[in-house]
Amino acid sequence: MAKYQVGKHKRGGWLSALMALVIVACGETTSPDNGSETHFLFRCSESCDQGFECLSGACTENCEADADCSELDQAAVCADPGEGCRVFCDSDADCSARNESWECEAGQCISTKPPIDSPSALECPLFEGGVQDPAERATTQDAIPSSDDVALAVADDTGVFWQVRDSGDVRAFVGSGSESVLLTPRTLDQTVTAMGILTDETTVYFADAGPSPMSPPAEPGPPPPPGRLYAVPKAGGPVQLLLELDDALITPLSVTAEGVVIESDGRLYVVTDEGAELLEHIPPLSPSQGLQVADGRVYWSDWSSLREPTELFAVDLAGGEPEVVTEINGSFIVGHGRVLWKTETVVEDPLVLVEELFMFDLDTGCVTELPSRGESMGSTLMLDARHVYWKSFNALGSSEDACNTPPTPLTRVNLTTGSLEELPVEGFDVTVCTDLMAQSDDKLYMRNWQAQSLVAIDKP
Repeated sequence: MAKYQVGKHKRGGWLSALMALVIVACGETTSPDNGSETHFLFRCSESCDQGFECLSGACTENCEADADCSELDQAAVCADPGEGCRVFCDSDADCSARNESWECEAGQCISTKPPIDSPSALECPLFEGGVQDPAERATTQDAIPSSDDVALAVADDTGVFWQVRDSGDVRAFVGSGSESVLLTPRTLDQTVTAMGILTDETTVYFADAGPSPMSPPAEPGPPPPPGRLYAVPKAGGPVQLLLELDDALITPLSVTAEGVVIESDGRLYVVTDEGAELLEHIPPLSPSQGLQVADGRVYWSDWSSLREPTELFAVDLAGGEPEVVTEINGSFIVGHGRVLWKTETVVEDPLVLVEELFMFDLDTGCVTELPSRGESMGSTLMLDARHVYWKSFNALGSSEDACNTPPTPLTRVNLTTGSLEELPVEGFDVTVCTDLMAQSDDKLYMRNWQAQSLVAIDKP
């Protein structure tokens, strides 16, 4: 076991937070108005349990007035004829606040679970894949103050945090404040390269390295060492240097109950109060293999180009032998019990780089093709528990000023139903030059290309 001396840093919230998660996972969850066992607003195709009728794809009850629905949920009303009692919504948060398994779809709450009359939960969903016309779902945005020159960002339910280009400063916009705050300030007398930023319940972790090589005349490439890993409280306070490597870079990958998982020189380590522990059971890996950490496992591909069918591997952070998860054919993203990979096809006349998504369910082994607009998706996808988001454009389209071309559709697919939606953002144009940077449960954070500043887009 290789170890390196690190700065002392207490992670006091991790163990208690982990215990709280265990307690919640083992207990029964309920919504404000409904027990967790009710089948109200479960999806269906023909029939329902618990005395409900299957009306327009949802388990509900027939009604003549709103009063007929109040016992099902305090927010339920009598909808159009043939639809029965429904709960109307503007966002997923409106639904999940009432029942954790509900989401907002076409203005109505509906369960995220498979249809109640599905023959088996293990049966693979049958989405209509391929090119489709998306439904339109408008949304809103707010600019994040004092967020210019953003290099990297991360978000959670407390706010959004980012590293500033060149200076390496870390700023935060949290709660209901009207201004962002500087969490660091730095003492380095030179420019740096942001290498990654993560959060847990109480702390922001970030890494940097030497200044990026400039070109021309220098050849572009990775920044020079040293690699440094820091921690700073979300509420503000002293910045702590957790680890510094004079001859290697540090890329933070994940925060777990055991410590901060980092990659350095192709090997994975866990940084704790005691040092940096080498995860010896994980083979040497290159970032070009799509290295990711999700749900306590490390994932990677065995082929750097990712242009031919290849195998996706995984191994537990806690130990064990690597195993093949599935075969993929393109770059991948993993999280929330799913693996998504993106294939590429060049179509001529007109010339278009078509990218399509496939989804592998880690629990069932189902592989499902997702619908798309038949265009490119860019290098960054955002995956949450219900949707995958991307920008839709033609990566082979020629333009002298791509950033000033017509807006690029912000697009998403519902991973339960396969519904494809376009999200026009009021007051903000998504273009080829705007970047998906981070997300929380209810917001996407995009970087505006003009000032490299952040915009918070509401997930409808």
